[in-house]
Amino acid sequence: MTLPLLLAIAATVGLGAWLVMDRDLFRIALGTVLLGHGAVLVLLSPRLPGSAPLIGADGIVAADVADPLPQAFALTAIVISFAVVTLVLALAHQMFDTPTGGPGSAPEDPAGPEEPS
Repeated sequence: MTLPLLLAIAATVGLGAWLVMDRDLFRIALGTVLLGHGAVLVLLSPRLPGSAPLIGADGIVAADVADPLPQAFALTAIVISFAVVTLVLALAHQMFDTPTGGPGSAPEDPAGPEEPS
């Protein structure tokens, strides 16, 4: 793995983790997207320059191996990331669409205020 690719993966995952820890739901969704892309970069990044992804240097020749598993993992990560972001954005839309769903507001008690006894 080359240094620029390693730095790009570290920056993507680090920024994604930092955004996920925020309170704003849209930043959480963006952080989830970045974490998903970081996972895809890790799965598809070669270990050494000129080598195939996820194939070690233990005498395995990349031409002899046709393993679709890294691509399947990458597609699965993309689909899961898309589903999570869609869910978070739908929840954010529902939260800000309701009259009592804005930040800093609490729903009213349907039973009314308690009477002192």
